[in-house]
Amino acid sequence: MIDTGSELNLMAKEFYDRMNLAIDLDGMCWSLNGINGHPVPLGSCVHYTEIKISGRCFNHHVFVSREGTGKQEIILRQPWLQWYSASIQYTRQGAMNMRIWQDGDGDKFDYCKQGPSILIPLCTPGAPCNTATLNLDQGPRIEEVEDIDAEK
Repeated sequence: MIDTGSELNLMAKEFYDRMNLAIDLDGMCWSLNGINGHPVPLGSCVHYTEIKISGRCFNHHVFVSREGTGKQEIILRQPWLQWYSASIQYTRQGAMNMRIWQDGDGDKFDYCKQGPSILIPLCTPGAPCNTATLNLDQGPRIEEVEDIDAEK
């Protein structure tokens, strides 16, 4: 899974256990802010985890989550995306493609002359997640939201 908003690459403990990878226990000193804002302790770190996509290696460090990662075995986040100069392109038709450069120098190339190492379709036109329609016949809907900072 790709997550552009988070600061650490994560893998599920179950996935780590199956893969029998070497770990760095210093990763236990790290934590991640969870969805609810509370710190989530991490289990360890796997340095230079071998990540192969379309036959090419995109190795990076990945932290092992103690609490799981949902359905995902591994979640690649900002450090990985930045290291490989990832760029995501969207179209109005609903396509979303990610380009990654194996040597991380995507910003140095002219797209017309030398493209990315790989192009990964993240979403295709007509995908169910892109076919929802808005019901504008009901008019605007306004809801009052309680300001939690006002209580302080």
